[in-house]
Amino acid sequence: MMKATIRKDGKVKVEDGLEDLSLAETFFLLEREKIELFSDVGRKINLEKFFEIGSRLDSRLEIKCIVYRDLRERGYHVKHGLADFRLYPRGKKPGEGAATRYVYAISEREPLPMKYILQKVKMINNIRKTMILAVVDEEGGMTYYSVKEAIFKPGERKVFETKYIAHLVKDNVFLWDSPERALNDLFEGGFYGKPFGGILQLSLIESAYLLEKNIIRIVKGGEEISIDDFFAHCSDTMENFSMIYGVYRDLRETGLIVKTGFKFGSHFRIYEKMDLMAFPHSRYLVHVFPIDHVFKIPDISRAVRLANSVKKRMIFAGVGDAIEYIDITRIKL
Repeated sequence: MMKATIRKDGKVKVEDGLEDLSLAETFFLLEREKIELFSDVGRKINLEKFFEIGSRLDSRLEIKCIVYRDLRERGYHVKHGLADFRLYPRGKKPGEGAATRYVYAISEREPLPMKYILQKVKMINNIRKTMILAVVDEEGGMTYYSVKEAIFKPGERKVFETKYIAHLVKDNVFLWDSPERALNDLFEGGFYGKPFGGILQLSLIESAYLLEKNIIRIVKGGEEISIDDFFAHCSDTMENFSMIYGVYRDLRETGLIVKTGFKFGSHFRIYEKMDLMAFPHSRYLVHVFPIDHVFKIPDISRAVRLANSVKKRMIFAGVGDAIEYIDITRIKL
């Protein structure tokens, strides 16, 4: 049987071994009676005592042990490293190939800052690996998520030559003038708004974008509204309008088609292209947050589960000095 010593600094030295064991590896081996563990003064340490010592050294030891055990039982070789764990392709051992995925273990009770996700994703992208978020629920069950930066395929940006007059009626914007041309041009050509009794109705966000692009002018009660006044009206009507609109504009500038995602509990649903003759399903759902937002894991779980159940990818947009997009998808290992 393998013998090892745990030192006061938490390092586990294997007798005649070349590499230290992590605390999670040590727990796994003790649990299976594959190792005998001793203190640095030669006193034998059982599993219960080791867990007591290890938990003082690492407050997240329980979560890491659950994830490590689950991955090993699935047939993976796992080592500690830059993330909580380096995951090797099934059937490959360390030394036979490189780890391809880096795993972060987290409890469903832990807060998860947007900035933390972005930092880890970028760090792992820089070494060309994939980030896996391993979530441990209240009963010790496992759910795995792939986490990566969302990169959208640029689409075609429509150029409009005609300028339209739009009318603000309470919180709705209508194009009464040249309705047929507006429907052909803006709706069928750019997928803005929706037909409403033979005219075109625009959402406030769509109207703000078209106004900013000088494609429409907006009047109310016969008087033209300035862009500043209209944006102020939108801010009074919609919570977090400025932040949400910034993401809408960014996506539209990429050439994507952006429509409301209300039916799916998100801010937007995204199409890469549209064809009125063969109406496609949207590919992404996008929800907008400030960059300093702190997620609750159950909220991520609900959003991703719903998106995946309707064959869409869930994108979380973080708004700060720039807009960052994170794609989180539930996976099976």
